[in-house]
Amino acid sequence: MPVLPRVAGQSASGQGAGAMVAVPVGGKPSGMRFGNLEVRPLGGGLGCLFMVLFSVVASVALTVLVNLLLR
Repeated sequence: MPVLPRVAGQSASGQGAGAMVAVPVGGKPSGMRFGNLEVRPLGGGLGCLFMVLFSVVASVALTVLVNLLLR
């Protein structure tokens, strides 16, 4: 495994002011982790872009719908 860079304030022994989470250097990012569960967007970068666009469009549509219902 490659050597990870040290965090500012951390000694060579790994003890220091801040905690550091070990992540693999190089390769693909693993996504978000919730305990033992790993969450990654489907479809890679393009899928992530579509999820963000869908979220924005759905938010605007629902806001307009709620405003029309409250009139």
